[in-house]
Amino acid sequence: MCIRDSSEKIHLIHNAIDLPEKLPDIKPPHAEEQSFIIGSVGRLAEQKGYRFLLAAMPEVLKAIPGCELHLAGEGEQNTMLMAVADEMGIASHVKFKGYLGNIPNFLRGLDLFISSSLWEGLPTAILEAIMAVVPVLATDIAGNRELIQNGKTGWLVQPADAHALARAILHAYHHPELRQQFAREARRILPQFSIQTVTEQYAQLYQRLLAGAV
Repeated sequence: MCIRDSSEKIHLIHNAIDLPEKLPDIKPPHAEEQSFIIGSVGRLAEQKGYRFLLAAMPEVLKAIPGCELHLAGEGEQNTMLMAVADEMGIASHVKFKGYLGNIPNFLRGLDLFISSSLWEGLPTAILEAIMAVVPVLATDIAGNRELIQNGKTGWLVQPADAHALARAILHAYHHPELRQQFAREARRILPQFSIQTVTEQYAQLYQRLLAGAV
């Protein structure tokens, strides 16, 4: 959230997440398998760039015939995206999960979380994936790049680029140890987005405002 004070200064405080005391264990690296579950969480809307993710699937399926894309969420593009998957001949590999009450369970079933968004604020879905210890592949846009460092805590690719998404998915598939490493490194950012940390940031800001220090 951005707060503007009377001096027209803007103070940025990020969204908070409810960080558990103990995070799940990191999945051990394993040999490449025919089954590879990728997925995302979010409203089925233009913002999320899911049509580009669907467009990446044929290239992915040539190399990983058992790959499945799971999408959790509802939205105005639901019918259109289902029709696109059917027209592309990939409908049997795309699972539209609709609204789910238990997102952590959904995330823990993924081998790779993907944010194909065209624009974002601060995407809590990525933070939730990191909490579930799932490696993240995201588009290189504001918001996403605040959470993911390319080549260190995950992968970033250009938005609206199906071929780039496909290449990155295949790279992640072929490097299970790297997926584990990125999932481990990404966890280091979580404390700064905890409810306790963000609450303290608000308290300090209001104290400074009341004291006329900002």
